[in-house]
Amino acid sequence: MSPSPPAAKQESISEPSPEVTPAPNASVAAPATKRPRQRGPPTKHSDTTSRYSISQDNDRLYKLREEERKTWQEIAEVFKKEGRGNLTTNVIRVRFYRLKDKTVVWGDDEIERLKAAIADVDKRKWELVSAKMAELGGAEGRRFPAAVCERKAKVI
Repeated sequence: MSPSPPAAKQESISEPSPEVTPAPNASVAAPATKRPRQRGPPTKHSDTTSRYSISQDNDRLYKLREEERKTWQEIAEVFKKEGRGNLTTNVIRVRFYRLKDKTVVWGDDEIERLKAAIADVDKRKWELVSAKMAELGGAEGRRFPAAVCERKAKVI
C-alpha cells in the first residue's frame, strides 16, 4: 500500500494572507486574486491524419467541387472513404474558397480596369461627401465642392 499524500494546509479566512499586507490607513480592501479560467479541450473541427499531401488533397477537392459538382457533404464523405481525413463540411468549404482565391490570375487589362475603378470610386467618394455636407446643413445652405472637401480632409 502506498503512503497517502500529505494533507494540504488550509489557511484560516480570518488570518491575513502572508503575500498581501494591508497598507496603513487603507480603507479599501486589497483586490482578490483571480483564479485562472478553466478551459476544456479545444474543439476539434477536423481529423488531419491523411496519407495524401496537401496539394493532392487540394487537387482532389477542386476536381470534386468544380468538375463533378459535388456538394460539401458529398465531398466530406469521399474524403473520409479515401482516407483523406474526417473533415467537416465547413472546413472543406473554407479550404476550397481559399484555394480558389489563390488561383485567380489577373491579366494586364484587368489590372488597368481595377485601377480605373478605384480612381472612379475615389472621385465619387468626395462627391458623396460634398452632398452629405449639404444634406447635414450648415450656415444658410452653404455648399462645399468635392475638391474643397478632399483638401480639407487631408489637412485635418
